[in-house]
Order: sequence, then structure tokens, then C-alpha cells
Amino acid sequence: MTMIPLSILFIAVSSMILRTWIRWPRRDFGVDTWYFLNYAEGMRRQKRLPVHLPHYLLDIEEQWYPPFVAFLVALFSKRIADQYHWMFSAIIDTLHGLLLYAVTYWVTHRYEIAFSAALLYATGTFNASMATNLNARSTANLVFTLLMVFLYCAWMQRTVISVVALMLCGAILLHTHKTSVQQFLFIIAGLTFIYRDIFFIGCLAGIVATAFVITGGFYRKILCNHVQIIRYWSKNLPYLWQHQVYASPLYANAEKARRKKGVAGVKKNKVMYFLARGQLVLSLIIVVVWWLCKSAYPVIPGANFFFYWISINYIAILTTSYLPLFKNIGEGYNYVLYGIFPMSILLACALGVILPDIRAYAAAVSVLVALNLMIQISTLWRQFDNTNSFVDDELKEIIRQLRAAPRDGVMCLPVFKAEPVAYLAQKKVLWGGHGGGWDKLNEFYPLLRTPLEELIRRYGLSYILIDKRFVDFEDTRLHPLVKVLYDGAHYLLAEVV
Repeated sequence: MTMIPLSILFIAVSSMILRTWIRWPRRDFGVDTWYFLNYAEGMRRQKRLPVHLPHYLLDIEEQWYPPFVAFLVALFSKRIADQYHWMFSAIIDTLHGLLLYAVTYWVTHRYEIAFSAALLYATGTFNASMATNLNARSTANLVFTLLMVFLYCAWMQRTVISVVALMLCGAILLHTHKTSVQQFLFIIAGLTFIYRDIFFIGCLAGIVATAFVITGGFYRKILCNHVQIIRYWSKNLPYLWQHQVYASPLYANAEKARRKKGVAGVKKNKVMYFLARGQLVLSLIIVVVWWLCKSAYPVIPGANFFFYWISINYIAILTTSYLPLFKNIGEGYNYVLYGIFPMSILLACALGVILPDIRAYAAAVSVLVALNLMIQISTLWRQFDNTNSFVDDELKEIIRQLRAAPRDGVMCLPVFKAEPVAYLAQKKVLWGGHGGGWDKLNEFYPLLRTPLEELIRRYGLSYILIDKRFVDFEDTRLHPLVKVLYDGAHYLLAEVV
């Protein structure tokens, strides 16, 4: 039994190291990071929902974004959150790995299988890549897994405690992240079809009712925002990976659109697609192994449930990737995240069925872990090239100037630079896409549909911040309207005169 606490400690320490080594030298990283810090600070000061944030000129001031992650961050002081935000998602994902260990041990009563499953999760690439900065995905993934565990317990036991836990956890998920909610809807539809049991539909209705009760109807605004997002991307999804400026009909330049850095990081997107396909292949292998060895699986409680979980997750990935009707509810590869938990359990169990000899089992797991580590480290290393998400020393100095400046209103190109400017400089920025008012965003992103000078006049902007790796200043045609305050290695700051 002494091996159990030692293996748990090893999983916790190794998981944290694997998720934070890339952030240690560059901790001011991320796009969502700065929004959640801003949201949490508004929550600390206002102590009510909805939080009002006047920083985003293309949002409504009332934030309808799911508040649970901001609530967790707001539990800590602003000083602690600012200093350690880069560890938040890493801690959450590490706790997720420990939950995986506990659930696997619960269903198998074998610590070597629990340790193997948790180690496969700790060295996985897709979940680790989401856990290197403050965002909602890692937290949503953990809450989603807890919800699935409670769903299984409530379905099997039908006890008051399990049902109450299910309702509360489900309500939290609805206040955390829209993609995880959509994945849960796929799960409910799939399990209802497979088991022919309306219990799952009843659970969904109870969860939604609980969400309305807990936040006093605030969930209605979250739901409204969710619908707005789907409508917005139903019109703009074809332009998501195009260059905001050089693919615009107003500033079109095909040669520069290919040469300049894109807004959303197409290179990173291709890497994620590769990882997602690898995850899908592994899922298919598990399905085949499960089918061939299913006579051995009934001794493992919940084996069928975990198998159906993976299968429905697979269907969600495929439908949101290839069916036009479902593409608007999110990029398909992002749904891979919600299948890693059951996949890790079934993979560890499947190897145990195929390789009953402990030495052969350990060797197979070691090979998989080594492959995982190679892919994970090489993938995370690519984040060093992500200039869209890193706040370097040059940008920090510009933000200090903006914070001290008397005027307000900043346009940032690319748009992701607006997030650190809004939080660190406490300036209003021409950006949105958080808490409602998606119709405002349409003229500015993902393609410029209104001339920049018109946007400056309409929103009373005072400063233009440009990353020269993204767009050349002369192509903005703003020379008569502005004077250059700073022209450095990578950035240019101009003031509207």
C-alpha cells in the first residue's frame, strides 16, 4: 500500500513539471489569461453578477461570459493572481490526473493500472497544451469529467446524494465553458439513444433548472450569449483563419496575407489537427481492442459506460469537423479534450487484458509514455514561437506608456494584443467577443469590413498599437490621422491627432 501514496506524489509532481516548464521563462503568456484576470478583478470589486467591464468597446459592458473560472481566480488576491496565473490551469489539469488515478483504482483495484492511466494522462499532449496558461478549457474539462462520474453514479444508484451532486456539478459546467456544454449535450443524446432511458433527458432538465436557481436567472444571459456566438460564427467561420487586414476587401494584399503572421496562428492550428487525429486513431484502437476483449471487461465496473463515452466523443468530433450544420458550434478537434479521461482508463485496462504479465505490461506502458513525452515536449516547445500570445519586454514598456497616458481608447493589430492592454494598461480597447454584443464585432473581426479611420472616429480612439510582424503601418493608410510615438523592433505605437 505504500506504493499508492508514492505513485500519487510522482504523478502530481511530474504533471506539474510537464505543464509549467515551458511557462517558467515566459510567464506572461496567453490571450484568455488577461480577460480572466480582468473579469476576476471586476468580480472582486463589484461582488455581484453580472460583472460590468467597460474596457471592451465591441462588447456590451455587462459580461455574459460564463463566470466560474473568474470566480475561482477571484478567490485569490489580485497580487497572487497576477503573479501565479500561469500555474492555474496546470494545477487544475494535475488535479484532473489525480481524479483519473482515483477513478481507475476504484474500478480496477489495481494501483499499477491506476498509475499507468494517470501517467498516460500526465504525458498526453492535447490536454497539457491547454494547461500552460490561464483559460477556461482545463477547468471545464475537469468539471465535465466530474459530471460524467456523477452521471454514472446517479444512473446506477439513483440515490439522492448522487443526483444532487449531478445537478450541482452540471450547473457549474453550464457556468464554465460553452464547448464542454455542447459535448455534454452530445453525451445526453447519445446515452439516451443507446440505453433507451429518459433518465438522461431528465438529468439535463434538472441541471438547467438548477443553473437558473443558483445564479438567479443569470444563466439566461449566458445562454443568450451562447446563441449569439453560434449565429456569429455561422456567418464568419469561413474567414476565421484568414488575415484580418490583408484578406479584407478594403486592404487586400494576397502576397502579404501569405507572408505575414496570421491572427490566429495557422501553424498552431495544423499542429492541433495532427494531435487530434492521433488521438482519434488511438480511440479507434481502443474501440477495436474493447470489442475483441469485451469478455474480460465486464469485471471492470463502468467499462461499457467509458466505451460509450469515447464513442460519443468521437461522433461529436466528426460531426463538428465535417458536417456544415454542426461546424458553427466549435472546431471539431477541440472536443478531443473531453475524451482523454476515458481513453486513458480504457487504454491502461486494455493493455492489462492483452498483457497479463506485469513486466510486459510495464514495458508497453513505458513505450507509450516515452512516445507521449516526445510529442508533448516538441509540441509545447512550439509555443515559444507564438508571438500573438506572449507579452515580451518591448510590449510591456509600451503598455506602461499607455497606462500613464491621459487619453483612452486603443486599437490593436492583431486583436489579441488588446487583451493585455485592457488589463495591464486599464484602457478601453477596440475588441470584444466575450460577454455579448457580437453584432458589434462583425465590422472589425475576423475581417476588416469598415475602414480603420472610420472605426477611429466612431469609437473615439486615441492610440493605435501595431505588431509589425502582423501588418505594415503604411498599409493601414492612417498617416494623416496619427503621429508615431514609438517605432521599435516589433511594435509601433501611434497617437491620433
